[in-house]
Amino acid sequence: MRHLARAMRDALRLLLPSVRREREYTLRRSRALGVELAAASRLGPEWSAGRQWGQGFDERVVELPWVVARLGQCARMLDVGSALNSPALIEAVKARCDEVVFLNPFPDDAFRSAQPGVSYVAADVRRHWLAPGSFDVVTCVSTLEHIGCDNSRYGAPPGREPDPAQARLAAMRAMRELCASGGRLLLTVPLGRLEDHDWFVQLDEAALQAAIAAFAPSHAEVERFIHAGMWRRADAAECEGVAYGAATRGASAVACVELHA
Repeated sequence: MRHLARAMRDALRLLLPSVRREREYTLRRSRALGVELAAASRLGPEWSAGRQWGQGFDERVVELPWVVARLGQCARMLDVGSALNSPALIEAVKARCDEVVFLNPFPDDAFRSAQPGVSYVAADVRRHWLAPGSFDVVTCVSTLEHIGCDNSRYGAPPGREPDPAQARLAAMRAMRELCASGGRLLLTVPLGRLEDHDWFVQLDEAALQAAIAAFAPSHAEVERFIHAGMWRRADAAECEGVAYGAATRGASAVACVELHA
């Protein structure tokens, strides 16, 4: 028994530094994200122009402020994947949109806001009962790359669909159908070398362009960002071949796309 207790203490000593490091990283990233969200709210679409920020942090410090910067005023918004479902982000979104619907087929997302005008739908974007053309803005933040993959870590049954690439295209067509006339999709995905990680696929430029084509937009704007010491804007050539996790804990390059229905 004494040996077991000693072994547990030794294991705890090894674990505590990593726990502290993780807690510190989460706190620092939260602060950095708060600064960027405030700047995005103030500057709008010009938020990312000529700036470098977010040293050492993953793509969330790019994607989430970018969506807030591009959101604009709207009556009804749909967030596919519920990446914006947190108190601070709901506050930012509700300042711009009268009604927000979160769409997520998985039970991992336990937070439920009690704010008026916020609702939740448990469904896959490809198989839902929402009315076509009923949203002014649809957001899809780091979600498309998971569609068709093994989502068991999020509460889905283990396994993946036969062709995740086709599943992504079907999701893009479904989001197009949900956009009102003149509505927009704000989409973000990890970008670089085409990599299949089983639970998600990092898109390359060809896969990104295929997704955009499936939406059949009337107008498209693509901003690419890369972590090279800090996050900054980049072109397609710079992002080509970038490996997931090469410079951050997550994606080292990301595409942020605004598509008009």
